[in-house]
Amino acid sequence: MKERICTIWSKDEQYSLRLADYINSKKLLPFKVLVFTDWQALIDCESMYDMKLLIMDGDEEVPTEICCEAVVRLSENEEDGCICRYQPADRLAKVIISYMPDYVTGPKSENRKGCINSVYSPATKCFKTTLAIGLGLWSAKKERSLYINLEEFSGLDEAVFKKSGGLSQALYYFKSQGEKSIGKILACTDQIFDMDYFYPVTCPEDISELTDTEMVRFINAISDSGLYQSIWIDIGNTYNIPWNIMELSDRVLVPEPLDYVGRKKVSQMENYLVSSGRTNLLSRIEKINIPYDSSAAGYEINPEWILKPENRTVYNRILGEV
Repeated sequence: MKERICTIWSKDEQYSLRLADYINSKKLLPFKVLVFTDWQALIDCESMYDMKLLIMDGDEEVPTEICCEAVVRLSENEEDGCICRYQPADRLAKVIISYMPDYVTGPKSENRKGCINSVYSPATKCFKTTLAIGLGLWSAKKERSLYINLEEFSGLDEAVFKKSGGLSQALYYFKSQGEKSIGKILACTDQIFDMDYFYPVTCPEDISELTDTEMVRFINAISDSGLYQSIWIDIGNTYNIPWNIMELSDRVLVPEPLDYVGRKKVSQMENYLVSSGRTNLLSRIEKINIPYDSSAAGYEINPEWILKPENRTVYNRILGEV
């Protein structure tokens, strides 16, 4: 069986080498990227490898001798089916991934599957979203991490999270094409402080119309892609029946509410898990005590505040770091 590869064929050798080095070092594709500047060398390579993807200059024609599953054309502007070569490497890499309908058909194993972490509470006053974002940002310092917000109304400011693509678009791809759309789904993410995220849904029906089974499949498809080592799911307190997602997760974090009513809600949730036969899930819940910070009450929360030194102790403790 021939080794699967991605090839870059371009006159701009330095640009191509930098792009290939970035994709290979970040392990963004399930196979390595090779660079060619000579036409004949590319043709010779085709007989030795299984060429899954060809990235090339937009003003060139694909050699008739080349057989590959998909072609991505680069140019200085996004026109005539080309994508702009002058954009952040992470963004460009994800656009390239979107051209690959079989992105997850590479070898699967447990070490490719991302660790799924759910942050949930039936209460409101508990800094749940702050905790989920903070853990995503902090873990992104050491590994590729993704934050997914499943709230129908997230309250997150566009000044913090750019409204590009986003979860609404990703769910649309999944509902129409299933797991085959994983490349397009991953291209819907954006990045802040090294953490990838889906911009929250713009229409609540995008979340509410999906069944729990479909949402589990969606999350599993992202995890199975192997692109992320850790996935942080902010389930919210309005999501319809969160138990399947929580049972799917490797870790289930429940921040302790700050008020009496909130604590009663958590207690009622625990009683329900017992009465419904979900004692295994109850035993896996990790309650997180987040110190109250008056500076966060009623004010805009941004990544700089979330990552301030006094909050890092909480993240380090949860992630098992010193």
